[in-house]
Amino acid sequence: MRPRCIRDAYAFRRILGDMTGLCNLRCRFCSSDFRQASRAVMPLPLARGLPRLFDLVPEASFFLSFFYEPTLHPHFGEILAGLPPLARQKAVFSTNMACEMDDAAIAALAAAPVRRIIISLHTLQPELYAGLCGGRHVERLLSNLLRLGEACRAREARGEHAPPLQFHSLVLRDNYEEIPSLVQLAAERFHAAAHEVRTPVYGEHPGLPYTVRQLLTRAELESLLPRLSAAHGAVSCDFSLWRELFEQRQAVHEPLPNMRSRNSPGPVAVGKVLPQRYWDVRLDADGSAFFYGLGETCDLRELNRGDGMGQALREAFEGRLERLAAALPQRFACDQQQAGLVMAAQRVLSPPSSGTARLRQFRLGTQACRVRGVLDLPHGLEPADVLVMQWGGMMARMQRHALAPGRDAGASRWALESVLPPQDASLLPNEGHLLVLRGDSVLCRLPFLPDDGREGAP
Repeated sequence: MRPRCIRDAYAFRRILGDMTGLCNLRCRFCSSDFRQASRAVMPLPLARGLPRLFDLVPEASFFLSFFYEPTLHPHFGEILAGLPPLARQKAVFSTNMACEMDDAAIAALAAAPVRRIIISLHTLQPELYAGLCGGRHVERLLSNLLRLGEACRAREARGEHAPPLQFHSLVLRDNYEEIPSLVQLAAERFHAAAHEVRTPVYGEHPGLPYTVRQLLTRAELESLLPRLSAAHGAVSCDFSLWRELFEQRQAVHEPLPNMRSRNSPGPVAVGKVLPQRYWDVRLDADGSAFFYGLGETCDLRELNRGDGMGQALREAFEGRLERLAAALPQRFACDQQQAGLVMAAQRVLSPPSSGTARLRQFRLGTQACRVRGVLDLPHGLEPADVLVMQWGGMMARMQRHALAPGRDAGASRWALESVLPPQDASLLPNEGHLLVLRGDSVLCRLPFLPDDGREGAP
């Protein structure tokens, strides 16, 4: 019997692929272990077959690159051009935009039929860029970002598709004074659709010694919030690790989670939700598919036979999962309340209601996450006590903490302030829907819009 999970509508939570096992930078904080890198380049026949796996994951959950740099693939532009229309919903890739790129390469990125491009941007100071990322040509990075932004603007002006550009910046002691100006510059010059500012991950990885020295105090992180709120553009913050918290964890000898790419989460106790990472698959450029939850690998090249590759990968995973479940003394279990809530939300078949939800999230600890935003509800509808954030098939339930009519916008605008519980604090959405529920009934479903802090923010 297949274990139940909150992602039963899909085979996997995410597929984390890479076009190459290469990177042109050596960021000192990076969690990738280059000793484990395959240094391979994905063969074109396999890369062209990846769209057959799109149906196995929710929207924005198929990563064409995750750990390494895709623009080092000699045929990456050709791979992007060959993606089907479904890629606009499913596919994402990350890049550091620091390779040498001619105008044709920039045009291929600007025309990529993907859900979003994630761009790492941590500094534009030449000396710090060299010391932090090992990059010697910050002027090349700046040129690439300017040209990509202009190319995306030009396509949008012609009514053509251009992928949203989502920037990620890691906040460290060396660069935190520069972060607000990076957010501003990305919005104004690089055509950023969103910008996420986050602290380093808490876990065992090669960059840990450096990041520990670079951790800011909680007071320093909190001092950044007003400056980020004042910056132009849609910015979200994930400040889940600071110096005092790290020292507190170390004082009680809390073990560091292993962040290495070949890590299995291990067995799950009865009554616990299966960890999210159980439902992730890692696709290496050499063609191997690694199931995180099982610690097992299969060869994707052996499954790449016509249109059945996706079904073959699903069956390979489920067969291994059934053997694992049978070997454990306890059965896998799922939080029934959460599963029931998801099932109720999945019964919503109608399109989103007229209205919007603009949300801003500030995670200031691992125990909870504060969410603030504005709800523009359909006329005559008052919100219920329970709201659910939904994106990419995932759910996060939050109780209403403060919900009151807006001061200036009439009875249909509501100011929201809520706190996500610990089990949902890692499920912050960048896009998706906000469901307003009363009991098991879904009253309405509102699309997310980034809250840029300029209009009606509570």
